[in-house]
Amino acid sequence: MIPSTTRYGYIDLFRGWAVIVMIEVHVVNAFLNPFYRENKIFDIVNFINGIVAPSFLFLAGYSFMILLDRKREEFTYWSKLVLKNILRFIGILIVGYMLRIPFYSYQRIFTEVSDKLISNFLRVDILHCISITMLILIFIFRFIKNQKIFVYLLSALIILFVGFTNFMWSTDFNNILPLGIANYFNQTQGSLFPLFPWSSFLLTGTLTSYFWLKWRSDKYEQKYFLILLLIGCIFAIIGITYQYFLKENSDQLYLRVSPFFFITRIGVVFVLLSFMWFWEQKFGTKKSAVAISGKESLLIYVCHLLVIYGMFIDEKSLAFIIKKTLLPNEVTIFSLILILAMVSIGLIWNKIKIESSRLTSIIKILTFTIAIIYFFTN
Repeated sequence: MIPSTTRYGYIDLFRGWAVIVMIEVHVVNAFLNPFYRENKIFDIVNFINGIVAPSFLFLAGYSFMILLDRKREEFTYWSKLVLKNILRFIGILIVGYMLRIPFYSYQRIFTEVSDKLISNFLRVDILHCISITMLILIFIFRFIKNQKIFVYLLSALIILFVGFTNFMWSTDFNNILPLGIANYFNQTQGSLFPLFPWSSFLLTGTLTSYFWLKWRSDKYEQKYFLILLLIGCIFAIIGITYQYFLKENSDQLYLRVSPFFFITRIGVVFVLLSFMWFWEQKFGTKKSAVAISGKESLLIYVCHLLVIYGMFIDEKSLAFIIKKTLLPNEVTIFSLILILAMVSIGLIWNKIKIESSRLTSIIKILTFTIAIIYFFTN
């Protein structure tokens, strides 16, 4: 979800794959009849779906490290680039909250909102996690000029976010901090992506990218991805084996706070990243609709959530109207239709951006203006 002036096809290809699977994940979660969740096939699908969020977070850090490396000097002081990126991530944070706004109406927010709706609004989702972790990363890079210290600090933070998840999730921060802040530390109040452990995936992406850039400059890129592939396979095998043999396998909360939750998923992410790199070397990605979708991942993310959860039909969403009633074949058809629609939107928007920066700006300003006017007049 992080734009950059220099694109690397394998990153966009990986992100595009994550975008497509993400749509299927949300369709399944919103509409699949619970009866069909109780089988081994769904367990496999659920595991694959569970790689999407770690992939997005990892790639956000991976891509941003490329920008940090390319604009290293500008990030060592309060340059326009630093301020621009701070504002960008604050903007993404606002988008994250807007997607959870109870009513898209200024008046109704102050007259009809309830404690339950406020609690739902303050839950931390993946955009919140990305934004806050990125802001932390910017400030670290801004003040830590020594590369070795930067690497050590990132490594320590990864260990912190992974190792302290159990403690953070067993602590009731609602008695200590305001709900909007407490939600960033655990899922007690329903947060889907609190910083513990999810920030660790983004920071690992940053660290992985750092070493890739170093090895790439020394002409050892292929060797780097072979090593990364091997490490990924080892991590994934260890994590999956651990989950399979332990009695706590049925305890999803235990697995979520365990370091093996991170080890398993980061291992699969390493494998997928390496695979995408080798794919690009052999086949290229320039004309790939999947890679272009990866470039427009934020737009597709917002649009498909509005389709599923947007309350546009008598103030009810499709998720509310249809509920979890669909059969697997119906969910598959729904997913394919929505994927094709979202990929098409991504392709059209990408073409507009390439052909006319002026038209792109006009569309952005017009959309924002209409949204603001509607919010205050609805």
